[in-house]
Amino acid sequence: MGDTGYPPDENEARPPEKLAVPLISPYARDSDFPTLSTYALRNSLTDARQSHVLAAYAIQQLQRRRFAIVHPQDAYGRSLAEHFRRQVEQLQGQVVVVIGYPSETRDFRAVFEQLRAVQYEVLFLPDYADSIAMLLPALAPHLPPKVQLLGSDGWNSPEISTIEKRLIEG
Repeated sequence: MGDTGYPPDENEARPPEKLAVPLISPYARDSDFPTLSTYALRNSLTDARQSHVLAAYAIQQLQRRRFAIVHPQDAYGRSLAEHFRRQVEQLQGQVVVVIGYPSETRDFRAVFEQLRAVQYEVLFLPDYADSIAMLLPALAPHLPPKVQLLGSDGWNSPEISTIEKRLIEG
């Protein structure tokens, strides 16, 4: 073993291989995580898998075709928005608008204006529950009737229950 510390040089085994110890991550959304080591295991959905399942559900089960995507402009939001857009188009759906907003914003007027200009049946909001709890009540009056909301795994939080049930039912 070299005396340079971690990471080892490219010819030296990395700690998981050297010790034959599994490296398990419940939050490794990156699709390349398992390539780090034969012992690297993920217990989470990838952005690509989430997006594929959501797009297939909306198009094949709900028979929806026109999509809007509103996402935070951070790595999480951009990755999910891009994967979802590609999946919708691959399944012959149409993404009519993709709108990014700064993660720290509390003023969504620009989002409302852009959404008002297009017709869509599904709104994909890949953000975390605390942000959705602020965004959705402000956005609700501007949504078309019977729009289907879709969210990412970031919605899986007790904070989502702070949103009025009528806004998220279904």
